[in-house]
Amino acid sequence: MKIIKYGVLIMLALGLSACSFNTEDSPIKDITDAVSETVTTTTGILDGAGEVFTYVQNTQSTFGEIMNLSGQWTEAFNAVTNGEMTNAELTSIVTNEILPANEDLMTQIKNFTPPNEATTIINDLLVNAVTTQQEALLNAINGIQNGDVSVLNSANQMISEIKGFEGQFTNMIQNIITEYGF
Repeated sequence: MKIIKYGVLIMLALGLSACSFNTEDSPIKDITDAVSETVTTTTGILDGAGEVFTYVQNTQSTFGEIMNLSGQWTEAFNAVTNGEMTNAELTSIVTNEILPANEDLMTQIKNFTPPNEATTIINDLLVNAVTTQQEALLNAINGIQNGDVSVLNSANQMISEIKGFEGQFTNMIQNIITEYGF
């Protein structure tokens, strides 16, 4: 009886090994090959997608930081307006915190290498936003130091304009995300 059991098991093992699955005949391999061929032979669809994706991620983060600095300015400006902070305290916050962070962002943006025309337009928007913010902050500090606090309102107006770039930036990024299918 044991011989019959072992004989059946050996025959079954030999039979199964003879019917093994060949990956060369797999329909999955055919599909994978077809997709790979399509991706490599189709021009324009995925060109530079990795660079664009990295650029989009970096610029979204950077734009968020620009908006955070604008928010810090607005909080400090409102505190001065409401009498909760002195002009000297505002000057200290802007000089020691906001301006250095904005300068770092400016350097970071200038080091970005936009991979295509659409991302170059986004980069120009970022440069414009961070430069306008820098100018507004410097005007505010210079005005306070020279006793002309009326510049605070114009600086605040410039910062408000930067906040207006948010919709523009979001639309540009969304267009790229849609175009590349990220």
